[in-house]
Amino acid sequence: MEIAKLYKKISADPGKCEVVEKVIKDMAKMIKKECPDDYKKAYIALHEAIYGHHFCECLAKKAVAEMENADGTKGEHWTMEQTTSLRNQYGVQYNVNDWYYVMNMMYSDYAKLFGADQAMYARMADAYLSDIDAMPDKALKTYIWTHDID
Repeated sequence: MEIAKLYKKISADPGKCEVVEKVIKDMAKMIKKECPDDYKKAYIALHEAIYGHHFCECLAKKAVAEMENADGTKGEHWTMEQTTSLRNQYGVQYNVNDWYYVMNMMYSDYAKLFGADQAMYARMADAYLSDIDAMPDKALKTYIWTHDID
């Protein structure tokens, strides 16, 4: 791959980063338009190389902000701090960004059913994240494959 060779030559030069970023943005835009599944696979590979099989804080907050909630509201019901507190209260050890996303997802989907019962949302989020016949990165990959990723 000639592009990969060229990238290796200039990647250590901070003065050339703008050129590399422009080339990558242009290529990503083209791949996303022409081959959306390949774009998502590339996105997942890069995301997981940096963050593992978890949401990063920025993506979790973006995903939650886009939620259309069952009670007619939009976006987060609980802040990151609130879900982290609930995580600690219920003694679960999930990644804080995954927990934030899933807690808000549960509220978004089931607010009409569970009302203000925080314990129920926590149990549902725990069940979702501990699903033994699902991938450990279920929350992240489900979001990526069902939503448009920039």
